[in-house]
Amino acid sequence: MRFWWLLFLCAASAWAGSTQTIPTQDRSGIQIKVGQLFDEQPRSGYAPLKITITNDTPSTHSWDFTFQSPGNSYGARGNTVTLQQSFSVPGNGERVFEVLVPLAIIGPSQYVNSSLSVQSEGYGVSASSIQLATKGGGRGYSGPAVGYSLEIDRQSGSEIREKLEKGSVTFNASIDFARLPADWRALSGFDKIWITGNEWTALPPATRLAVEQWVATGGVLHVFTTAAAPSTERRGFGEIKTVELAGAFQIAMEVERNKASISTQLSDGYRSNWPNKTLVPPYRPNSILLIGIIAVFGIVVGPVNFFIFARREKRHRIFWTTPLLSIGGALLVGLTILVQDGFAGWGRRLALIHLLPEQNSEVVLQEQASRTGLLTGSGFEFDRTALIEPITLDNLPQAAVFDGTHISGNWFSSRRIQGQWIAAVRPSRAKVQIVNASEVAQGQPPKILSSIGATLDNFFWVDATTNRVWHGTGIGPGQTVTLSPVDSAAMESQLNLSLKGLPGPRLEAMRRQITMQPNSFYATARAPKDALISTLSSIQWRDDRVLYTGPVSP
Repeated sequence: MRFWWLLFLCAASAWAGSTQTIPTQDRSGIQIKVGQLFDEQPRSGYAPLKITITNDTPSTHSWDFTFQSPGNSYGARGNTVTLQQSFSVPGNGERVFEVLVPLAIIGPSQYVNSSLSVQSEGYGVSASSIQLATKGGGRGYSGPAVGYSLEIDRQSGSEIREKLEKGSVTFNASIDFARLPADWRALSGFDKIWITGNEWTALPPATRLAVEQWVATGGVLHVFTTAAAPSTERRGFGEIKTVELAGAFQIAMEVERNKASISTQLSDGYRSNWPNKTLVPPYRPNSILLIGIIAVFGIVVGPVNFFIFARREKRHRIFWTTPLLSIGGALLVGLTILVQDGFAGWGRRLALIHLLPEQNSEVVLQEQASRTGLLTGSGFEFDRTALIEPITLDNLPQAAVFDGTHISGNWFSSRRIQGQWIAAVRPSRAKVQIVNASEVAQGQPPKILSSIGATLDNFFWVDATTNRVWHGTGIGPGQTVTLSPVDSAAMESQLNLSLKGLPGPRLEAMRRQITMQPNSFYATARAPKDALISTLSSIQWRDDRVLYTGPVSP
């Protein structure tokens, strides 16, 4: 029995991902293998790959890799994301490199006909490019993306896969948690993940932390068990649900009624109902002025040029007056457009920051929209531990190249409105404390102490014991403030007023999921320096807002 169990696990592991070899020259002593964790690439987020390079030569060699995620639809050009990295292996050695490849956002109306490609250049490589295998070929559904563990796959994989593939899921894939990188972004393409209680308990600490951080950014983890009663635990912006094991056979039907996937929200959800986009309207050229300039130019370069600048006896002047007038007219039109559009651009940013004091960390979910004039450069430095994806606001293809901490391409381009979605889990010691817990238990108003590095304009706390809402204003770091009671409707109204209705569909969905949680606080503030994640430095960000939330510590 044990033999068949091990045989199945090996087969399941092979199904959970595949390995391909980059062709190398005969007798070169070089072997390069590319392994993928999932048997189908997600439609957003990151794809975890493992690059194994064997160097059987006496010398150290390096290889340049280009990973490209294309968003083509029946041959039409779509969004493209490229990652460039270099790897070195000493002589007579072997190295394994874990790579997280950012993926192009694929809309629900697109059917992708190109999979993730890997190109390698360096010693011994004969055929530089391969296409990674994928089982699904890309589907255009808009439902959630679902992942499940090898044990779930073993117990009811065929039934679950059949239901999911018939339902409105974006994609589904089995996950070998033993091969999962210790980085939450490896799961960023999933909306839901299913795992058994035994597997969850047995996860190594680093892997478990990565899964919990993925949950904190908004993921939903279902833990199937027979040893515990059903329960739901909030973790950041997501939740961990303990479900009876029998539910594994019915839960596939539930996803059809659930929210849209991340990729659907970012590709379609922001086009018509994002307040930030309307607050940074596109430049509209002064058509009357431009038509007037062109009309005047036509008169000057025509009759005036012919009858005054190059009169009959000086007709030869027309060979140099006409080019000079044309250049002058072009410069005038360009200067007019530049004066109207200006340089660089400006935009608005809004973030939800969830404090996790028990882990000395915080989760940042950030939306930003900007409009640009003339850009002298579109590349920017970005935090390599964070996730960034474009928000689709028009039909123009979006292309980006990731090279270390630098991102180039047209995610920012001249005379255009663009938006980005950013998520990060980063260290933080900020927290909010109740300093008179014993008095609160006796019915006295709570006093809170904040170590958040911003002045909190409006602060609300939901008492877990009484479910009452308490309010305070103008709370700076290190200040102790006594709160006053308000009702929940006043809290919701004040939060909406403070945020000016700015959240887009994804951020608003996250905010509503965490509203009125017991022992949680909600505080609005003007974003302090370094609170938000920076992108293009030439953009002038105006009136940045942030909503802090999290548990209140005793």
